[in-house]
Amino acid sequence: MPTDPLREQPKDLEAEKFILGSILMDQNALAAAVAVMVSDDFFAPRHALIFKTIKDMYRVETVDINLLRAKLTSLNLLNDAGGFEYLLELSEYSSAAPNIDAYVRLVREKAVLRSIIRSGGDIAFKAYEQRLSAEDIIEEAEKQIYALSMSDQRNEPQQIGDVLQMVMADHADSASGNDKVVFTKYFMLDDMTTGFHPGELVIVAGRPSMGKSSLLLSMAVNVAMSTPPKNVAVFSLEMSKEQCAINMLC
Repeated sequence: MPTDPLREQPKDLEAEKFILGSILMDQNALAAAVAVMVSDDFFAPRHALIFKTIKDMYRVETVDINLLRAKLTSLNLLNDAGGFEYLLELSEYSSAAPNIDAYVRLVREKAVLRSIIRSGGDIAFKAYEQRLSAEDIIEEAEKQIYALSMSDQRNEPQQIGDVLQMVMADHADSASGNDKVVFTKYFMLDDMTTGFHPGELVIVAGRPSMGKSSLLLSMAVNVAMSTPPKNVAVFSLEMSKEQCAINMLC
């Protein structure tokens, strides 16, 4: 089902320019953006084309504005990308490099919103057609919404160089005490694990009455009282909230 032509699609073209300008002038910004973005995240076709070309180049060579011009020219795509004058214009947006993560999140959020609109239109179109049962349409809607909810977890094959860039960035975050890394204050454990990181599932296993719950409650308290303080949620199937509170006091 086509989108409503009278309503403007979610987009932030200035943020897209800031991303492209930054990655053209700063290798760190380039590594950060290439690791998590795909060309479809960009609304403007020429921005998507420029980013795809940069990403393809990044896998095998360094990237700067002149090399990008040469690459686009060799592919007969320079005019589609706006010409060399437009690349020069983008380079003026390089001041955003230190905040590249924020601009990436903004552009990707707009991309997800556009996907939601497309999915909603598709589901509405199927409902109007009445070719499928209501149950089948609901099932299809659930699948599409689930796919959207997982959109931040890129599952397609990735180049090892891109993965290594993310690993090195995470290592730097850990070494600098970045807020994304959670330390338990059990120092030997923290040294061995470099802390708990986003996306990890950590399971504490042991026989009954070995102190698993007490250990986890102690970790929760330590994390909550860290600097800066962090929010911690505790779910227990065996202890009431009063018992949890008493254990924490003890």
